[in-house]
Amino acid sequence: MKNLEQFFRDAASVGIIDFALRATVVDGERVTFYVHPHGKDGETLDFTVTGNVLTPPGEFPPLAGPKPDASITIDRFGGRFSAVTGPDERGMALGIAPNPDHSAAESLSSALDFAREQLTANVSDEAVTLCSDRRAVLMSADNPAGRKLEDLLPLIAGEVEAKTLKIAADPSPVARLVAENNACIVKLLEEAETLQRASLAALASIAPDEGPLGAPRIGSAG
Repeated sequence: MKNLEQFFRDAASVGIIDFALRATVVDGERVTFYVHPHGKDGETLDFTVTGNVLTPPGEFPPLAGPKPDASITIDRFGGRFSAVTGPDERGMALGIAPNPDHSAAESLSSALDFAREQLTANVSDEAVTLCSDRRAVLMSADNPAGRKLEDLLPLIAGEVEAKTLKIAADPSPVARLVAENNACIVKLLEEAETLQRASLAALASIAPDEGPLGAPRIGSAG
């Protein structure tokens, strides 16, 4: 759906600068309005108003609640990321701009690190530790949205091989050592994947996989 800014821009491009707006309070609570070119043919846009936020039909307005103590907005510009805090009581904000020398992964990592640093400022160490402990990677009953080990291992091996290719033309002793170490790491990752798939085959012989929230096939759910 076209947003309000584009609506006004398109109208201005054809010489329309005056508009009619009609607002309605629905059931004494929700405020809606529509806007249309005044006295001329054109598009009509509808919105629900929550504070200064406009929500198009079919979308949910922002949840009502207390103002957050801290907020971070992360934006993507092509393959680079920036992060900026919400304004404080003085109207000031902090942020980091996209670094053109960073890869997409490095740029996103920097933005996320900045966000975590700002959001956990003045928070107890226990809460910060709890937040960090919950950043699990592997799929489990406690982290059903995690990744499967057998999927991650070949992905990591592929990334290590890609790193090795980047230094293939470097004849320095350190580059050669890193390349040799990377080859060993890839071999160990491949062996780990073989072991993991052997474990999966053994588990499959007991019962079908019910997923991370299903009944465990060995051990106990506790």
